[in-house]
Amino acid sequence: MRFAAPVIAAVVAAFILVSCSKPAGPSEAAKTFFEQVKAGRTEDAYKSGAFAFQAQQSQKFFETALRELGLAEIASVDYDSPEMEDDGRTARILANFSSPAGTNVPLVITMTHESGAWKVFSIKSPRDSRTGLIQNHFSVVGRGPDFVEPVNRQEAPDVETVTKMVSETLLRFNDSVKEKDFIPFFEKCSLAWQDQLVTGEFRPGTPMTMRVALSDTQKEIGASRLLRAFQPFIDKSVDLSGVKDKKPIFDTAPHVTNDGLLVVTGHYDTEPYRVIFSMKFMYELPKWKLFGLDVSLRK
Repeated sequence: MRFAAPVIAAVVAAFILVSCSKPAGPSEAAKTFFEQVKAGRTEDAYKSGAFAFQAQQSQKFFETALRELGLAEIASVDYDSPEMEDDGRTARILANFSSPAGTNVPLVITMTHESGAWKVFSIKSPRDSRTGLIQNHFSVVGRGPDFVEPVNRQEAPDVETVTKMVSETLLRFNDSVKEKDFIPFFEKCSLAWQDQLVTGEFRPGTPMTMRVALSDTQKEIGASRLLRAFQPFIDKSVDLSGVKDKKPIFDTAPHVTNDGLLVVTGHYDTEPYRVIFSMKFMYELPKWKLFGLDVSLRK
């Protein structure tokens, strides 16, 4: 019994410490969320978000969006003081994220007080001063009725397959440059990109080219846009045939974006110029087809 008093005193002291400690505020909760992301604990971060945050996306979508924004690796974060709204139930925090490569990504983090704790409700880009638009990167809402998380439908192919796709694309491109004719190249592109090249605009949903076959005139229109875009290669008689005997070096691992596009960036160490490329592919049964191309040369 002589130990009762000390034990009771210890319990009382512990109770006082717990009762005096303050629950995490919105800033601290936001910092904890992104500390988990920085540590690679994306599942913990996702599950710590508010109910509405999780309801707008799957964990896989969340992880893909982080990668697209360059937040898979975070060097540092600067947080502004929170702006309280809704009688203190909501807080908005402007945060500027820096990547190891030195790029900056400003985001507005909205926190909500839910189940007795502050949780991430949304993560959006600040309002664009030119367009007035705000982009919610972490939500499938507003992506159209035909959008069903493409990242869950089609995985990125293996590196060997992507290597072959890139090589074949550049060699077809090189043939078009030599022949000064992009119609054969155009015909191998995805139907969605063909539609965009013919009309001059991107239209979500089923491409017109999938419903109605293109006429020869429409093919010439689409191919002519490619020819104009790459006219400098023709004028300088650029020859990219050297990529046939080289393997591409990928800047980042080929990955599928939230819009279902396979993104591949990298270069070939060829002489006298290094060939730098960026490609996008869209999956159209039964294979991935080109949806966008950027090629440049560097000594």
